[in-house]
Amino acid sequence: MTDTFNKENEFITVKLVNQGTYTDLNQKLTAASSGGNLPALAMGYMDTLSPFVIDGKVADLNDYLNNSEIGIDAKNYFEPFLLEGQLDGIQAALPFNKSSEVLIYNATEMKKAGLEVPTTFDKALEVAKAYHKKTGKAGLGIDAPTNLFGTIVNECGIEEWANDKGEFQFTDTCVQDKLKVLQDAAKEGYFRFAGEDKYMSGPFGNGDTLMYIGSSAGTSFVSMAVDGKFDWSVAPAPYKSVVQQGPNIFLFNTVTPEQEFAGYEYIKYMTSDENTVAWAIATGYMPVTNKGLESAEWVKFTKENPTAKALTEQVKNMKILFKVYPGSQEINSIMNGEFMISVIQGKADIKTAIEKFASDAKATYGLNK
Repeated sequence: MTDTFNKENEFITVKLVNQGTYTDLNQKLTAASSGGNLPALAMGYMDTLSPFVIDGKVADLNDYLNNSEIGIDAKNYFEPFLLEGQLDGIQAALPFNKSSEVLIYNATEMKKAGLEVPTTFDKALEVAKAYHKKTGKAGLGIDAPTNLFGTIVNECGIEEWANDKGEFQFTDTCVQDKLKVLQDAAKEGYFRFAGEDKYMSGPFGNGDTLMYIGSSAGTSFVSMAVDGKFDWSVAPAPYKSVVQQGPNIFLFNTVTPEQEFAGYEYIKYMTSDENTVAWAIATGYMPVTNKGLESAEWVKFTKENPTAKALTEQVKNMKILFKVYPGSQEINSIMNGEFMISVIQGKADIKTAIEKFASDAKATYGLNK
């Protein structure tokens, strides 16, 4: 796609440089920022982008989108994706690698055990428990503890994590009750996290669990892990609201005006209806524009691909579960490790742990207003 863009734009050359993992990329961007040597554009998550926005080093893409000559209809971007890119009063990024969570299940074992694919999380736990009773194996796994906590908070009716005083709302008894259910499920053996396996695709492929909730973009790894040992499929995540996730593309304003403009043209090209559909079909991500989601190519693909079908069916339920604040990256790390995993594994008292987490979050997010 980039080669085609370069051929079609005589005076623009985009040089792609793979920086390794997202952690590697963030470290290199931070170092480049300190050294005054940032690239024209990069791809990343909004929580890691926030320091650059606060430092005034990210271009406001509204300046380009609203231009009468080179602008495009921003409303064509899927609204939750577009809104996620808004930070500190600017359109700091546009969506690119966007995915969601889906339910991946062992169709062979599901049929053999006489169980049905669940459509709610409570039902998923019931199915998991029944399967564990029959086989002694875990029925349900979760890839991302952070996403699970965000989903729990949302399903308890808490839209904004923090109020105007910087006080976190997720100490609610509803959240604690749901965590207790998961803690008990893990203790009994029918619910688990990936743990040392890092991702559930490995245990799932080995037949160690009936189903798990993970990123739609990870289904290619599931195919490799299963390697024909059984039939598997994908269904919408059994949540009322599902996370919309994945990195965005953003421009640095520390380059020349010409490079900044060229970067915008590249982002506009890569997120066009035609290209976002082509990218989604090739990778397991999803189109980022409304016209892309409605296109004949994508509709045809959803009829052939269970992951794409599940994604499209749950589009209406996709939400921003985590509002980005300064320090989001650090608090996500706390949520994944010190809090969620220790609570679910029964190593921490839920009420004590959640109050400490709220206190740590308030300090880390800098919300002492």
